[in-house]
Amino acid sequence: MSLDPSSAAMSSPGPGVVPGAAVAPGAPVVAPPPMAMAPPPAAPSSKRSVKASKLAKMSEQDRARYLEKRMAEEEESKRRKEEMINAFLRVTFHTFFFFE
Repeated sequence: MSLDPSSAAMSSPGPGVVPGAAVAPGAPVVAPPPMAMAPPPAAPSSKRSVKASKLAKMSEQDRARYLEKRMAEEEESKRRKEEMINAFLRVTFHTFFFFE
């Protein structure tokens, strides 16, 4: 095994070495300084607290209208989900009994 620095550099680049980067012969290989990172953004408050404050700011009539609308949307969502499940079961059982 030879201790030729050029062969050692070619076999395994050191840490911080960018493959294919041009480096002057004999120049020390140094990793670039770490980039300054911005602090992480503040965690958003929970949805529940946001909705609670949203409802608190509404008038009595607006709150009633909003809650009624939400209930109607939830009922519609449940109806669609049930309809989709029923359609799936109809197809599945029809196919299952058709092939037996």
